[in-house]
Amino acid sequence: MKLKELMRVLVNNEKDAIATYEEETALFTPLPKYGAEAGALFGQIAEARRQRIEELGRILKHSSGFRRRFVEPARSIEAALRAHLKDEAVCVNNFVSLIKQMTNPEFKERLNAMLTETRVFIRALQALQAEIKAAQPK
Repeated sequence: MKLKELMRVLVNNEKDAIATYEEETALFTPLPKYGAEAGALFGQIAEARRQRIEELGRILKHSSGFRRRFVEPARSIEAALRAHLKDEAVCVNNFVSLIKQMTNPEFKERLNAMLTETRVFIRALQALQAEIKAAQPK
């Protein structure tokens, strides 16, 4: 993908992820088992991605604006975690591709920070997924 196209894909994926995380935060937080934990994690990731999208707009030098999109939330925390882990892996691949194409060292550094943050989120999602799996009767 070309640089501009890759940036557009990344920004659109961020927007979709924000909407999904926010919707699922509201949906899962009231649940008695793992709801508060999942809701807190999803809310934290949504806020970080919202800040990230503003930063991407500064790097792109144009508004990446945010408009709420309709998303179909997952039906369970486990399904949400599986979907988010898949989406975060795509996000990592997009960041790696984008970093390879960037020539400005300052932008590369900022994108590397975003990539690191995404990997931290992946580990947090995996930890919650493992905790839920371990608590299930065998």
